[in-house]
Amino acid sequence: MAEKLTTSPAKNYMGGEWRDSLCGETYEKRNPWRPSEITGVYPASDADDARAAVDAAAEAFPGWADLPAQQRAAFFTKAATAIEARAERVAPTTSLPKRGWRSRCRSRLFSPFHRVAPNRTLTTSSQEDFTPG
Repeated sequence: MAEKLTTSPAKNYMGGEWRDSLCGETYEKRNPWRPSEITGVYPASDADDARAAVDAAAEAFPGWADLPAQQRAAFFTKAATAIEARAERVAPTTSLPKRGWRSRCRSRLFSPFHRVAPNRTLTTSSQEDFTPG
């Protein structure tokens, strides 16, 4: 029997809301080191979803561009905080467990965010934490 690490399927964030894929299909991602362990269920997004995301981004861009840089940076800091909080759960699914694996996985997961906020200590979690505002 497969062990599930997630409580609900992930969704796409478009146009200010979390959405299922337009086709409604999902797929399971499994831990490569423990194939019986389902690490997540994700939307099976296709070209229609990509077009919808591009359209939503184009519509949102003027408002985003008008925000002061400090407010835009706050959004990325909030996203980094949510991702870091999940690191200990995500890291084992990205690398073979061996000496030093946690720090290597964490650095791969967070290096883009630490370029944005290099002196931040990060703390919280959940899909809703990525919602701007």
